Amino acid sequence: MATITMKNEGIFDRIVVNGRKFNADRFEQIEKTGNGKWQGKASGYNFTIIGGKESGGAKNEWFVNWEINGGNDFTKCKSAIEAINWINKM
Repeated sequence: MATITMKNEGIFDRIVVNGRKFNADRFEQIEKTGNGKWQGKASGYNFTIIGGKESGGAKNEWFVNWEINGGNDFTKCKSAIEAINWINKM
């Protein structure tokens, strides 16, 4: 089961994925909203990340939808970390 959270560490916000820390960069908020599903805001736009075994898929089946990249399109990723990095580098 994957975990994705956002932490404030002094002057920096971090996204923590399964214990690994990444700069929050574009992320404003993220919260778990269901089995294998996280939603939040990045650069002022809503996003959804769905995936992993908990969502009913394989451990390497992850999908990201971000309003800035087209309202209903999902981009396939291989991991929760790849999904986070996709938003940060888009």
